[in-house]
Amino acid sequence: MGTYKKYFPGGNNLVRVRAQVMMRDDSTGLWVPMGGGGFSNVSVRKRILHTDPDEVEPEYFIYGKRISDQRVVLSCTIKKDFQYNKVMPTFHHWVTGDHKFGLTFQTAADARAFDKGVRLAVDDIREGLNEIPSYRLGLHNHHHHHHHHHLHRYEDDDEVFVLQEV
Repeated sequence: MGTYKKYFPGGNNLVRVRAQVMMRDDSTGLWVPMGGGGFSNVSVRKRILHTDPDEVEPEYFIYGKRISDQRVVLSCTIKKDFQYNKVMPTFHHWVTGDHKFGLTFQTAADARAFDKGVRLAVDDIREGLNEIPSYRLGLHNHHHHHHHHHLHRYEDDDEVFVLQEV
């Protein structure tokens, strides 16, 4: 197990790694470091939104804080239409709305761990949507299929990623 799988009290971090946050410059088509560069601690975090008095909803977001000056360089909510691309072993990028962000990881293991955190978040968001009663979505018997398969999906992997709440 690598040192990157850390859980911190007081926050629900699925994963935290050290990476450089990049942003796509559409005018040039190049990836440029956010805020002048430097490594950041980047995590996939979960927070609970109280949408109704009796209803809670998980929200996941990617949060990056630059190590050198503690500046927040990234805070990006993961939506259900989130597109995450593993372009290279140590460079992944994603599209959300009209923004394109990327991460340059220090190691391929960090990148794999981060990818798993993102996939868990996306799975949970999509599964949560399935639990909305079908009349609210206009779909039929959609909400009967929310068995929790996603916790077992990575058993064949050498690093089993366990979602823990501290």
